[in-house]
Amino acid sequence: MSFQALQAVFEHSESRGSERLVAIKLAEQTNDFGYCWPSLALICKHTKIANKRTVSKHIATLEKRGEFVRLGRKRKNGSSASNSYIFCINRTPEEVASLMRDAEFEEEEISEALQVLLQSDRFAGDDAGVTPPMTYT
Repeated sequence: MSFQALQAVFEHSESRGSERLVAIKLAEQTNDFGYCWPSLALICKHTKIANKRTVSKHIATLEKRGEFVRLGRKRKNGSSASNSYIFCINRTPEEVASLMRDAEFEEEEISEALQVLLQSDRFAGDDAGVTPPMTYT
């Protein structure tokens, strides 16, 4: 559990109502590297939101705002696993990338996460020019 992530939700998240419950649950699950991977079923169970679609819509809204980034995960056999959620509230793209590197994410995943983050409402019209890291093949 990340108390820093919870505090950031309480102080900086624009979420409200059941969407805020989802943000709090994701923050609660966040590890020291700034990410988590709870299933939609677990989020539904702990937030008492009955519908997975509702939770998915809330996550999409949080992502659009730049509060979290969702990354798909695959098992070794190629089947889908629960998504990873990168905690971005009150973090710069550079901080997000650094934490992801510390957690040993692939550069391609880091680049994907930063592209999503930089396209979020939080950075819309931002001319700071933060560039996602280069991907080497």
